[in-house]
This record gives sequence, structure tokens and C-alpha cells, in this order.
Amino acid sequence: MSFFDTNFLGKISIILISTIFYFCENSILNSSINEFLIPNTFLLASDSNLNYNSKGELYYNNNPFSGFLVKKNMYDQVIEKKGFFRGQLEGISLGYYDNGNKKYQRFYNKGKKTGKHIGWFESGQKKFEYFFKGGLSEKKHIRWYDNGMVYSEINYLNGKPFGSTKVWRKDGKLRSNFVVRENGRRYGLSGIKRCTKIDTKKEIIEPYTILK
Repeated sequence: MSFFDTNFLGKISIILISTIFYFCENSILNSSINEFLIPNTFLLASDSNLNYNSKGELYYNNNPFSGFLVKKNMYDQVIEKKGFFRGQLEGISLGYYDNGNKKYQRFYNKGKKTGKHIGWFESGQKKFEYFFKGGLSEKKHIRWYDNGMVYSEINYLNGKPFGSTKVWRKDGKLRSNFVVRENGRRYGLSGIKRCTKIDTKKEIIEPYTILK
């Protein structure tokens, strides 16, 4: 075998190992140990025997529920499916619009948000993409308008905004651009002074306070 053949095989091996590592890393990030232990039991969210305790844990007939909780619309279509293990949210949770399009996809481990969470508008356009670890916000959180323009990009560390934060108007013009440092202070152009709700369909910018 020539040097070039050996070099080529070496590059291919590196690519394959990197690809396997990427998929394994993301699989672990979006899964949990107990997800594989969830029994294939389905209950409607309207079941009168279901109730939540003070800790937010789901019980069925006074026992911690393990299985899938399903919510249906008036057309008997599934619009929500959540996995539970011993009363706590576990594994994947899915939401759907009445037209069948996916509304959101979230992951939980022992009741806490974990991994990548994605949301969509009814049209199928992506609405948000968040990351969590142990129930705390991590990495870059992105939100979009229904026209596909980016609404905001906020970086998180241990559940708090950290690093670059940017907010845009629906026409693409930058509304806010600043950086959050270790001391919690932000530096740059905030452009946001009051706290209100967002309505991306009506083009009302949400001047939510990132930090106080």
C-alpha cells in the first residue's frame, strides 16, 4: 500500500470517528437512562384518575405514573404526548398543531429539561431552539419570527445569560446588541427598557429584560 493510500484511509477513519462521536454525543444529550424503562402505557390527559402532587409529579390512582400522557383535540387527533417515569417527565415530549405539523419537541430527565428543545410555527417554520442541562438553560438560545427572520440570540451559562445577546426587529434591523460578563453586568446597546410580551405574528417586539 502506497503512502497516498495510507494517508487517504487515515483521513477517512478520522471522518468516520468524528461522525460517530457527533451522533453519540447528541444521542446522549437528548436521551436519558429512564427513557428506555417507560412502559408502553397510554393515558388520556382528561382521565379523572390522574392528579399532580405538590412537587408537580403525576399520579394515577394514587401511584406515581409511568407511561405516556396523551392529549387529543376535538377531531380525536393527538396534539400532545409526554413520557413519564415514576411521576416525573422523562424522555421525549411532543406537541402537534391541529393540521398535524409538529409544534414542539422537548426532552426531560427526572423531571428536568435536558438537551435540545425545538419549537415550530403552525406553518412548519422553526420558532425556537434551546439547550438545557439539568433543567438550566445552556449554550445559544435562538428564536425566530414566523417569516423566518431571527428574533433573538441569547447565550446562557448555568441558567443565566452570559456572553453575546442580540435582538432584531422583524424587518431584520438590529434592536439590541450587548454582552453579559461574569459580574452579571451587560455592556453594549440594550435598546430595551420595559418588559412586555412578544407577538411575533403582529410584529410587536418583546422588550423583555435579559438581566436586572
